[in-house]
Amino acid sequence: MISARRTYECGLHRYEEVDAAREAAIKRGRDVQKLAKRAISSLHRSERSEAEARISEGCAAARELLCGPAAAHAELRGLGAVRACLEELAEAQLLAAFTN
Repeated sequence: MISARRTYECGLHRYEEVDAAREAAIKRGRDVQKLAKRAISSLHRSERSEAEARISEGCAAARELLCGPAAAHAELRGLGAVRACLEELAEAQLLAAFTN
């Protein structure tokens, strides 16, 4: 039979693991969102090459986010910061395509 202490330790370990992954997802999501916002600003200033570089960097960071913390803990994909950064990145890509 599993002791209460062992159950507590397992639960605490799981909580700490998910919390660390959540913090990493929030930080990485913030990075992606900043890149997307900067890309949109660059497009408004007709700085296409700079915008494309930021979109490319944002896509790479988003893949890293989705294959890293969000892949290990599927519940993090629904995190507001993750959804918001992907939405902003999609908007940057759509604006780039529309202004091309």
